[in-house]
Amino acid sequence: MCAGYPIKNKLRLYRRAKGLKQYEIAYALETSQEQVSRWERGECMPNLEHALRLSAVLNRLVNDMFFEVFDEERDIAIHRMKDLDDVKQQS
Repeated sequence: MCAGYPIKNKLRLYRRAKGLKQYEIAYALETSQEQVSRWERGECMPNLEHALRLSAVLNRLVNDMFFEVFDEERDIAIHRMKDLDDVKQQS
């Protein structure tokens, strides 16, 4: 998932608070350092598996790291369902 997400500052903050380097996170998550860097810059979102592993490595709840993203995505889905209902009613 790539698009400009607000997790970037949180991931960097949590990683640094644990005294970890990007390559160490990458090793623990079986991904590349470049991928971790993209997450921290907000270019991409980790998939569910990586999010769960990040949660464990950083000793944070998934909600702590991704709540704003989940909230935004939920609002988009609700809006689209309302649009779908409107279309059905017009049919």
